[in-house]
Amino acid sequence: MSTLILGITLDDLGAALILLPLCGALLNIVIVILRGDTAKTWMQPLVKILGIGVPLAGLIMLGLMNVMLSDSSSAMVLGPYALWFNIQGVIFDIALWLDPLCMLWSAAILGFGVLVALYCIIDNDTGEDLALVMAKQQLLLFFLLLLLWVDSLPIFYFAW
Repeated sequence: MSTLILGITLDDLGAALILLPLCGALLNIVIVILRGDTAKTWMQPLVKILGIGVPLAGLIMLGLMNVMLSDSSSAMVLGPYALWFNIQGVIFDIALWLDPLCMLWSAAILGFGVLVALYCIIDNDTGEDLALVMAKQQLLLFFLLLLLWVDSLPIFYFAW
């Protein structure tokens, strides 16, 4: 398996791509909880940067994964990252499925994530907190990417 400069493998990039929207959503939820009247001035740009930056960083990671693939027509399993559970020899592990179609759909999902974030930033007439909107959008990205990449049926059911 090919690696990048710092020893980053496809397994590392796959896990980071899936967990990045979840981390962005958690940061936005923390911002919603911590926000007061005095903190609104410096937290609003942070929310906008997180809203657009998370899907863009995902697209960059997806591009790096595409460069790292040796044979673009092959499918592979990334991981396993952890053991979900083991029932009398039947093992369900946490792994990700990587193939060119998953990468294409992931690029479409992350691209739409960027467009939705831009639309929410430009036209936020609902009166809802922008950090909360971005947290919901990034949770949606996390679950869509998890549904697309997961290799285990119990985790697929959890994501659904």
